[in-house]
Amino acid sequence: MDVVEAIMILGSMGMLTGLGVSFFRLVRHYVDRKFGAVGGPEVERLRGEVERLRSELGGVEELHHRLADLEERLDFTERVLTQQRHQGLPRGVE
Repeated sequence: MDVVEAIMILGSMGMLTGLGVSFFRLVRHYVDRKFGAVGGPEVERLRGEVERLRSELGGVEELHHRLADLEERLDFTERVLTQQRHQGLPRGVE
């Protein structure tokens, strides 16, 4: 194989690559015009729904933390009341 054949092969490969890329762009353009571009109204609606669900999840997580805090406070209060009850009773009576 001489230099001219190598250049012809490389040139052919480049032309085929260029044709492939052009064909891909043409098909993508046709699909976008026919069916709407990626990121159309349906995708925007779904993004809005995802954001709404994320904000709801944040609210649920906040409620979970508040509930855990209230459980700790209730446990503390029960312990204090139990101690006071035992300290206020005479010895031998439980």
